[in-house]
Amino acid sequence: MQSLNNLMINDKLFMVLIILFAFVLTPILIHSLELSYIEKFHWIRETFEENDAGAQLIIEQKGHAEFQKHNEIYEERLQEVETLSEAVAIYREWLRFFRPWHHAVSINWEVVERELSDPVDPTGWERYEINEEDFVEYLSSLEEAGFEGVWISQPYTIGIIIHDDEYLGFVIDEGSTRWQKQHIKLRFTPPEQDGSTNGIWYMGDYSPFEFTSAELLGNNNLLLGRFNLKRSFPDYPVTEDDQQVSFHFELMNVNTPVFMELSDDTILLRFPSFLIEHKPVVDEFLVQHHEKIISTPNLIIDIRNNGGGSDMTYRNLLPYLYTNPIRAYGTEFLASPLNIIFMENQLANIPADQTELRELLTKKLAEFYDNIGEFVNLYDIEVFDIELEDKYPLPERIAVIINENVGSAAELFAFEARQSSKTKLFGRTTVGALDTADMISVDSPCGEISLSYCIARSLRLPEQVFDNIGIQPDIFIDRTVPDHKWIDYVKGILTYELEGEK
Repeated sequence: MQSLNNLMINDKLFMVLIILFAFVLTPILIHSLELSYIEKFHWIRETFEENDAGAQLIIEQKGHAEFQKHNEIYEERLQEVETLSEAVAIYREWLRFFRPWHHAVSINWEVVERELSDPVDPTGWERYEINEEDFVEYLSSLEEAGFEGVWISQPYTIGIIIHDDEYLGFVIDEGSTRWQKQHIKLRFTPPEQDGSTNGIWYMGDYSPFEFTSAELLGNNNLLLGRFNLKRSFPDYPVTEDDQQVSFHFELMNVNTPVFMELSDDTILLRFPSFLIEHKPVVDEFLVQHHEKIISTPNLIIDIRNNGGGSDMTYRNLLPYLYTNPIRAYGTEFLASPLNIIFMENQLANIPADQTELRELLTKKLAEFYDNIGEFVNLYDIEVFDIELEDKYPLPERIAVIINENVGSAAELFAFEARQSSKTKLFGRTTVGALDTADMISVDSPCGEISLSYCIARSLRLPEQVFDNIGIQPDIFIDRTVPDHKWIDYVKGILTYELEGEK
């Protein structure tokens, strides 16, 4: 067993390697082949099966017969498709056979639009046609503020109106996107008493993203799944919302870390993302608030809606939680011909002065060539302990708040944090996107779409699986506690524990 402090790969080397793997692979392809939607599907299937690090394990677990049935269903559905956006939605749905996240199919719009005779509206997208003045006049006739209204979700301004027993959201101002005025941006059914709904939010590339909850908090904040919207006011007079509601929405929409003193005994740290480019900001933030963190009994770390990034970003946060060695696991890379091209591209891009990294990848490329179709352990490490020299007496009690939108490296943080004897996870089960990693992209032969997949998988597998399962909280927060009251709820538990010890 090895400890992190004794690994031959030093922090600087590991950091460079992480940054290299953040680059996207787009092999040079001749974009001249015209592929039907079925042929694009065949290319996606073959590429994913042969190169994704998690594909074959799932096929073996679910069975080849089940996989073949799955393929036949989606190929039949593609027979009725009329637009590329519809086809891409089906491709993405097909990929969920393997796992919910860490894969993608996207449209290369520049390539597509070069091929179109009518580039003005490439999607032929459904519209809700209404004059803006008429819409505002309609809203002004309503007696109370509800889901209908004018809403801001940067960079969009969206009008929401009820039509044929469902709410439709249409674009009023598209910002600098390819969307157009009156395009349908979202739709959802009137929510049940518990806030549950059937909803679809159409992403920037017109692909559908399903959400299952719709909640109006106060008069001016709308939560649709993981999407937060703020009311604009051509329709209703400006009215102040509950301060707690406004604080929650501001907190969920920040792009940088947040520090708050909730009381003399409790502080809050909010981390909306662990993207590698945020590491300098996170590190500086922790230095700035270090003395306050290590002199306060209770610490709440809010990572709700954090989609991940890199474990390097949160590395300097771990000492505040640390009580004992943290068990961690290495990764292995699938040595397929396409993945070898990626590794060769990375080797070619390493600066000449990074001799240690160049030697490592050169050595490993030889192993890749000798083990086509097999997995190669890049660091020759299977299991190791993260051992830190310093332990801080304070904080004594640490709560990490998670929810169903926490994924990838943010889940890894939760996994490592809960190994501390003074840390508990509060909230709801995470996404479940932790078993495969190092996602790269490749263009289709026609150039119209890109497929993203993972070239590495955790050495926890197959004994410990998180994909499609997620990480369970230690203390579950049920739906009778509204999202904007979670922090007070967690603070109350920590304060109760503190008072019990006095």
